[in-house]
Formats: sequence, C-alpha cells, structure tokens
Amino acid sequence: MDAAAWGPGAEWTIAGVPELLGARDDWSALDVGRHPFLVEVRRRRPGMRLPCTRRLFEALVPTIIEQKVTSAEAYREWARLVRWFGELAPGAGEGVVPRELRVFPSAQTLRRIPSWEWHRLGIDPARSRTIVTASRVADSLERAVADSGASAARVVGRSGTGVVSVGVGVGVGVGVGVDDGVGADDAAAKLCSLPGIGVWTTAETLQRSHGDPDRVSVGDYGLPAVVGYALTGSATDDDGMLELLQPWAGQRQRVVRLILASGRRPERRGPRATIPDHRWR
Repeated sequence: MDAAAWGPGAEWTIAGVPELLGARDDWSALDVGRHPFLVEVRRRRPGMRLPCTRRLFEALVPTIIEQKVTSAEAYREWARLVRWFGELAPGAGEGVVPRELRVFPSAQTLRRIPSWEWHRLGIDPARSRTIVTASRVADSLERAVADSGASAARVVGRSGTGVVSVGVGVGVGVGVGVDDGVGADDAAAKLCSLPGIGVWTTAETLQRSHGDPDRVSVGDYGLPAVVGYALTGSATDDDGMLELLQPWAGQRQRVVRLILASGRRPERRGPRATIPDHRWR
C-alpha cells in the first residue's frame, strides 16, 4: 500500500496511515468457533479490520447528524455541510486533487453557522445545538484524548487542513488526533458529559476515532434486529442483542462488523418511509 500526503500536517497523517487502515487491529483473540455462521463469515473476510482515524471531533459531528434520522438524510445533510462550509483541500488550486474537493469545517466555523443556515442544511435545532455545543469545547475534547502530535495539529488546524491519498486515492483530512494511551472509556466519559450526546452517539464516534473493538451502538433503530436475526433467526431488542453478544465481551464490535459484512438481514415488510424535507418551510 502506497500513501502520499501534502499540505499542513502531512507528516502527522503519514505516521497514522497504518492505524487508518487498521494495521494495529488484532483479531487473533476473537473466537467465533461456537457459531458456524460467524466462522464462515470470518473465513470469507480474513482481512477485515477496524480503522482508527485518531480524530475525535471529526468523528463526532457526522455522528450527531445521524441522530434520529435515516441514513439517506444524514448523508445528504453531511454532504451539504462540507460543501457549503468546508475549506478547499490543499492542492485543489494546483490540480493535485479535484478542484471542488473540500475538507471538514473547523470547530470555529461550525460555531459561527447561524440558525437559519442549519435549517437550510436540513439539520434540526436539537442536532445543530449539540454540534455547536461540542464545537465550543473541541479543544478540550482533543486535549482529553490527544496524542503526541496533537499540539502541532492544532496549530495546523488554525491555518488549513492537509490531505492524504492512500492506494486508489481516498482523501482524508489532517488535524488533531487521538492516542492509543488514552482509553476509549475516558473519551466516552468526556463525550457523555455534553448535552445531546448519549450512549449511541458515543459508541458510533469511538468506533471511528479509536477503532473501539467492543463498544456497541445501543439505541440503534435497526441493529438489534440485524444481530438477533443473524445469530438466532429472530429479531430482538437492545437487551437481547447485548445478551447475545455477551460471550464476546471485549470484542463485541468485531462480531457486529462480521454480522453487518455478512449481508444477512431480516426481511423488510411494508413500504419505505417517505423522507421529509422541511428546509423551505
């Protein structure tokens, strides 16, 4: 795998490429032998890894956007936020990357977005208020989980953001990172102290920023049904899901990823829900 980086913070990013690709994610202790279905999925997915972005705040904001909406709505709103308020990526003017490529908006930018622009983005007051609150303590969040390169990355974050391309050219922003030395439990406590951030948001964030191998997205609308159906043939609720995953305590997120990668889902019944758009009301 070849990687190249340019722009402010390029050195920091190149050093983190192995973690971004899940190189440190060790599955050797995961024993799925008691469940033939998981054995087969593991056999078919031998290279599965949990990536670690080392970027807590950047993982948090899109997760907040995903709260209580469909995936389609969340992806649409996230794309608008980056297009309208993100900075042009380094190299965009020199032809190094696509001219319109943009990177994650800074915490300072997010704090300054007025309420009517959040409405135009399609992000309701509850979620926008949570994002703005988190952006006000972004530095504090990163200090709680920052790695040795975080101080330099914060300086970079004030003047611009870099880009790394890996393999076929996946673009990733450069900025403040998280450290293996700071546990996910400490980061979770910090996140849960903020209004509007609960168990689900914390789990989804740390799965991305830390590559947390155990934390489960309790409160997810569809996940319990998927896990229950894959392991028992019947849908279940949050409590039932946690009970089913208990034999893999410490590795539960890895088991969830295997289940999701298998494609096994309960049959959907009824018409799809209509996605509302309140932006111009």
